Amino acid sequence: MPKKRRGLIQNLYLLIAALVFIILFLILLIWARDFYADYKASKSTENAITSASSIKESESLQPTDLVPAVMKSCKDPEINQQLDDFFGPLPKTYADPTYERNAVRGIYCRTPDSELLEHFIQLAQRTEVNALIIDAKESYGLTYPSKVPLAIELGAASGALDWADICRRCHDAGILVIARIVVFKDETMVSGRPDLCIQNTRGEVCHYPMEGGASFVNPYKQESWQYIIDIASELIDYGVDEIQFDYIRFPTGAPEGDAAPEFAQNLKNEELPERHWVINRFLETARIAIQDKKKTPLGADLFAAIMISDIDGFLLGQHWESIGLTGIDNIGVMVYPSHFANNSYHYSGNGEGSQIGDTLFEKPDLEPYAVVKNTMLTGLEGYAQKGYAIMRPYLQAFTASYLPPGYYIEYSGFEIAEQMRALRDVGLREWQLWRPDPDYPEDAFRSPEAENELLGPDPTVNRHQVTIPPATIPEDYQP
Repeated sequence: MPKKRRGLIQNLYLLIAALVFIILFLILLIWARDFYADYKASKSTENAITSASSIKESESLQPTDLVPAVMKSCKDPEINQQLDDFFGPLPKTYADPTYERNAVRGIYCRTPDSELLEHFIQLAQRTEVNALIIDAKESYGLTYPSKVPLAIELGAASGALDWADICRRCHDAGILVIARIVVFKDETMVSGRPDLCIQNTRGEVCHYPMEGGASFVNPYKQESWQYIIDIASELIDYGVDEIQFDYIRFPTGAPEGDAAPEFAQNLKNEELPERHWVINRFLETARIAIQDKKKTPLGADLFAAIMISDIDGFLLGQHWESIGLTGIDNIGVMVYPSHFANNSYHYSGNGEGSQIGDTLFEKPDLEPYAVVKNTMLTGLEGYAQKGYAIMRPYLQAFTASYLPPGYYIEYSGFEIAEQMRALRDVGLREWQLWRPDPDYPEDAFRSPEAENELLGPDPTVNRHQVTIPPATIPEDYQP
């Protein structure tokens, strides 16, 4: 073959190869562009599937807006130093921790199925009720299929509640959703993470007879704090409007057996920070993560006994005068008349009754108005402090038939309404009702129109939470 022809053929091959290379390069470039576009679209979609609550955290906030946090509830530098030495400093918070809140009139709903949820929604739309309180975490585990790693590890995430659907249906009806989280009472930790439980000096998990033999998480263990914060954050992403902590305390009574509880292996119990400062520190840490950064109100349920007895409060880790100064949004003090000791020799009594203020109540369940009013007045000096959390007491909406005959009455709509009246008479307007079954007496409530007409603008709501106005002090109050 002539050299000239062979050269032309070789050049043609080179040209074809170059064209093939260019075409392949262009195809690869187009594929990469489309892949990147699909990736961006998927990420945008993923980011868009966030709830109204998660959007509360302003996108304009930058890391430069974070500032060092200080203990709001404790002004003693030595105690704060002890807490810092044990737990480390508080996480940084936003310089502007403002958030929006609502005056709540809520009912406890346990874990409603679809039909029962509709029942509660209809009840709320016919009445002044504007919030449903639903279990998200109980001592036996979570009520929904959580993706929190520790919940999965513990086998505690097998519940079936669809929180996204619950929030959608409630929000469509103009109703707030409050997720209740049981904090330190936790049966799922015993087999999965016994190291996070309260253990005795022999290294055995403690069980408490006065708590039904239940085990408790050790409040001195910060990993257990993060577990609760992670659950709360997940629920906020589903759309809940508020987080409510319950069992934020140490267990009552002594554990079974003859070995004492040991809260830290390297320190004696008496060398540790006091219990109520530990609970306060947890609440302030959770408040920064949930309320300051996620812009979602955080509430806490407390025993009413701590308003009357400092000893009870210190044993439980709930100090009335300081716990409401942790910066959390609200306090749900459980002021059930049936829970105060009567003068019987039944397990619910002490042979004398309960001294609340200047009144001795021998059969407290029979006097719902007076018990609630006197209890709230007893705690008035605590919650009238500047910056104290909004008071939103839990009221009794159930009949305490476990009390001896003659020591309890049926709690119909009248008895429930009397407790609400007691709150109004001491200057409070928010409340929550506790009832294990769904049959709330509808005559306990006013219509939404009557509620708005009677109360008008809410004087206790400070939407920027700079200073919460003190409670109204009744004219007949005698300190």
